[in-house]
Amino acid sequence: MIQFLVLLAAAAIGAAVAVTFWAGIVEAVSRWLREHGLADSDLMAAVVTLDRLVVGVRQRLTVRTPAGFTVVLDEEIDLDDIDDPQVLAELERRRHFEIDLLND
Repeated sequence: MIQFLVLLAAAAIGAAVAVTFWAGIVEAVSRWLREHGLADSDLMAAVVTLDRLVVGVRQRLTVRTPAGFTVVLDEEIDLDDIDDPQVLAELERRRHFEIDLLND
């Protein structure tokens, strides 16, 4: 159910959504929920924030469950790891990209 909702929301940001980048986000959220015994809980938000750095991109994934907000993932990735043209264009234009996969 959670994976379906996250995939559905990711698809909503455009027809050109790249599979690998968003599949990694779905897996990170799903893994974190399973590890914390929350796989059957209500996921209220899943916010992906990307910030362009001098070299690479800072990727942060924050989820909100009834228990509150938690940072699930906070890492630096290569720009080449992002294969979604809309995300890349936004990072070029504003050096920042953020989306709540469940509410945007």
